[in-house]
Amino acid sequence: MRREFRACPETWDTRRMVGADWALLGDAAGFADPVTGEGIYYAIRSGELFADAYLNGDMASYQTRCMDDFGGELKRAAQMRTRFYGSYMGAPFTERMIAFGRVHKGIERYGRVGGGEQGYIDLKPNWPEA
Repeated sequence: MRREFRACPETWDTRRMVGADWALLGDAAGFADPVTGEGIYYAIRSGELFADAYLNGDMASYQTRCMDDFGGELKRAAQMRTRFYGSYMGAPFTERMIAFGRVHKGIERYGRVGGGEQGYIDLKPNWPEA
């Protein structure tokens, strides 16, 4: 079974998000809620924390600042992810929904919107009637 980077609680104890001349912020650092997928808040907040660390000449503190601020919440969400999605028909819920989308035209079209292949402006004319 494939596990996503952000969904593995163990990665919160080992990931590096800052070095001597680099830093990862937002999605690049894996700052997205493993349950909801929401990441805008964490992108903005990690930007604020990095800017503060950088302006204070202490880039190394960026990682600690993130972990102290919201890292515990994201790690806990990663631990709870299977409670929300669990197993559905023998596989993780998200994998089953992708498989279901391959045979259900409505879900396939919704997935195309989420993937950026289908825009909202012309969605209605192309949407199957219920």
